[in-house]
Amino acid sequence: YLALAGQKSSITIESSTSATSIKAFFGGDKSVVSGADTGSIDPKALDIGAGPVFGVKGPGRAQIGGNAFYILKTSSDAKQSAAWDFMKWWNQPDQQVTWHLEGSYLPFLAAAAQDPRVQTFWKDDIAGRWLAIANEEFTNGVDPAFTGPVIGPYDKFRAAIATGMDSVAFKGADPNDAVAKAAQDTTTALKAYNDGGF
Repeated sequence: YLALAGQKSSITIESSTSATSIKAFFGGDKSVVSGADTGSIDPKALDIGAGPVFGVKGPGRAQIGGNAFYILKTSSDAKQSAAWDFMKWWNQPDQQVTWHLEGSYLPFLAAAAQDPRVQTFWKDDIAGRWLAIANEEFTNGVDPAFTGPVIGPYDKFRAAIATGMDSVAFKGADPNDAVAKAAQDTTTALKAYNDGGF
């Protein structure tokens, strides 16, 4: 995004979870960006938009990713009970609405998506309008026959891709070299995973 802001790039592909941070940056809050020089960028002069992810057969076929919470059976009964109570609370519409409005995470409950606060956010707020696009992709763009790659060291693959993109955007690396390095790192991770050394 800083490459876009500094007019060194015309497009980027990023997680929808960055929407509220970008909105904050537009409002002049440079603290949402760490480890980069933002001194020469005037956030209020930027005109950045969002759209459905492009694809081979058509737009909107996004990769869906995310995190998960787990309750471990090796924990004490008290910890498991507390974790269960937390998960029941967390999965209520009000918490999902807050998480969406303030943290850019897509609501996975239909009731949260239909909440008037979310509907207004999607209509009237720049971050909300971007998240409405992401929610549309989440709801209608996922092909049930292909939910994503089945890859063992997925975390290392994603890190290799992000590191490669960052090296081009922030360090001026040659794109061909960045792709070659990401491919090499991914191959190394796959071999380690297949050998049981992950």
